[in-house]
Amino acid sequence: MIGLLLIALVLMLSIQTVMKINAKPIAGDGHNNILLAYHLAFHDVMSMGQLDQNKQLIASNLREPLPIFLSAMWIKAIPSLANAQSFDVLVSGKRLIILKLQNVVYVALLLIGALILSLKLAKDFLQLSFFLRLLFSVSTTLIIFYCIHTVYVTLLITEFQAAMLIVWFVWAWLAAWQSQKISLYIVTGLIYGCLILTKAAFLYIGIVSFLFIAGVSFFCFKVKKQSLNQLIILLVALITIFPWYVRNYVQIGVWELAQRGPVVLMTRAYKSNLTEDEFQGAFYAYAPLSLKKVMKHLTGFSGADRIEGGRLQRLTRFPRGDEEKRASGDEAGAISYYIKATTHFNNIHTKYASEIKDPIKARIAADQAGQKEAVSMIKNNVIGHLKSTLVFAWRGAWPCNTVDGRWSQTAKRYAQPVWQEIVPFLGLLSMFGLFITAIFKRNMQLAILTLLGVSTFTFYSLATHFIPRYSEMFIPVWVICFSVVIVLFVNNALNLTFKLKNFEDKN
Repeated sequence: MIGLLLIALVLMLSIQTVMKINAKPIAGDGHNNILLAYHLAFHDVMSMGQLDQNKQLIASNLREPLPIFLSAMWIKAIPSLANAQSFDVLVSGKRLIILKLQNVVYVALLLIGALILSLKLAKDFLQLSFFLRLLFSVSTTLIIFYCIHTVYVTLLITEFQAAMLIVWFVWAWLAAWQSQKISLYIVTGLIYGCLILTKAAFLYIGIVSFLFIAGVSFFCFKVKKQSLNQLIILLVALITIFPWYVRNYVQIGVWELAQRGPVVLMTRAYKSNLTEDEFQGAFYAYAPLSLKKVMKHLTGFSGADRIEGGRLQRLTRFPRGDEEKRASGDEAGAISYYIKATTHFNNIHTKYASEIKDPIKARIAADQAGQKEAVSMIKNNVIGHLKSTLVFAWRGAWPCNTVDGRWSQTAKRYAQPVWQEIVPFLGLLSMFGLFITAIFKRNMQLAILTLLGVSTFTFYSLATHFIPRYSEMFIPVWVICFSVVIVLFVNNALNLTFKLKNFEDKN
């Protein structure tokens, strides 16, 4: 009976998600993802549509492959999409709505995972009664849904797939740790491999994280078997992603997961050059709308400082006219750090394209040159880079901040309800608090729950400009951590009250 009620809850929330889907045009990362999926579905090659000298599609690894592969399967499975005569037809009208409906599948899987993970924590870690376990799981899942689904559900970016995989990964890892079954460690590794194929950053994060857990298991818990089991997860994940590396080497001639790393690093290298005014003002600029008045009072900056000619104009992502400057290669004429960085990176590509006839070799050489230059810029400005890390950690702490970068009089219409902004932030604080507790208390359940989130947040703060949607995939784990902290706090408060009452009675 309870299972049927939980299924009904997931169906109800999934229907609400369907109601949010619209036919607004897709752009940016979502457009790239679907273009790659379109060519994979119709021409059997993951490509951005560029042709070589023989008029054959050039294979691409611009984006991570798993979401693209799943979108291509979605296109081929639905007749109205599979019969689209062109890409423009595929992404217009009713077909675009049907294309976007794939997000509903990921939302449903995310909700099921959140329910199962919450129930597991409530039983095994919090040791709640049956009724309280159910209340904990349902309330936590509802909060997750209303925090995550309203922001990006109409877009075709990869946050939902990543969020879903993270929840299931944490559940599988907890189950593997408790049971010590090799089969569950293998499943955990497979899920993590899929996560890497969705967000390439998890490759570097995973290597550090699993080696860390293996070390803690060996040196702190003195459990050699546990230490080796963590390495099984990493090994299986590496085996899972290996075929994609082989594909890229065979078809493109490069041993890499995805292309976007160098341009992201270049952007961060530029943004590490914040002036003192920009450093202070960034805490106002990147605050959510609900905190603007408070941050205005604390920092002395306002929305007027973000417009053209203002003290913080370079923090705006797309100032008026900047994209035209980028298209013409005019780095000096661009205003924002972001456009300056991406213009510089594009100019490097233009230079190598004029020198090397083979477009793939030219792209690889340009990426390598851009990455080398970005690393050099950061090395020459270590203090500025570390200082700006605080700014971008603050920016990434507000995943529902959809007004970041929108500084018109109509910005308020993009804002989320205050609780949708505040709860994920409290969840982030809870995650770090539980992680510190896990270290001092040597609690592996808490370590497994929080390690991936802590390491990813740290990585994004150090190596990227941490736009708010990067954190969207961790809202479920953040909210679960927040719920765990509330239960622990209430339990401790009740225990303290009980002890005080007993003490008073005795006296």
